[in-house]
Amino acid sequence: MAWGARVITSRRVWLVGLAVVVLAGLWWVVGGRTVEGVEVRVLNEPHCTGTDVTARRSPIDDTLVPVVSLEPGMECRLNLELRNDSWLPVKLHDLMLPLMGPDAGAAVRVKTVWTDDQMPIYGGVAARVPLDRWLSSDESMQVEIVYAYRHDGCTALGTLWVPAAQVGTSLLGRSATLQPTTKVWFAGTSASTC
Repeated sequence: MAWGARVITSRRVWLVGLAVVVLAGLWWVVGGRTVEGVEVRVLNEPHCTGTDVTARRSPIDDTLVPVVSLEPGMECRLNLELRNDSWLPVKLHDLMLPLMGPDAGAAVRVKTVWTDDQMPIYGGVAARVPLDRWLSSDESMQVEIVYAYRHDGCTALGTLWVPAAQVGTSLLGRSATLQPTTKVWFAGTSASTC
């Protein structure tokens, strides 16, 4: 009898262990695929006042890209869409705009960010905008970024590109930082040169 009890007990332990491993694997796959199911899309080229937007060849892949000339008094608007194409809601943490924060040195900065309302911009070299909201399955969110000339910054002649945005997401303990493939391009001018 003792031998039979050991076989049943060890079989149960083995089955419980297998179930735990399968559930952990499902959690890992579902969480990872869901957070990566959020798409960050650029909806338009920058719309600017006080400067020109011209098409130039990208030094990365030789395609034509819109390039904003950095001029005092300029203001540009760029519209993004954050869309959750996964089947579960995803937590959106923050929107990061590299090299555009209050402490950055480039001749361009993020002036404001709009979602449903004007959002606060927190410091550093990257502008950080807290989103702190859930994006349901098949839901989208519109974001408008307003760029302006930074008088105390400098950008040499040539082009500067930055990711349009980076968005921090999470679900079930899994997280990802997502960004569109589209970049925002700026051209240094005699006004912006160091």
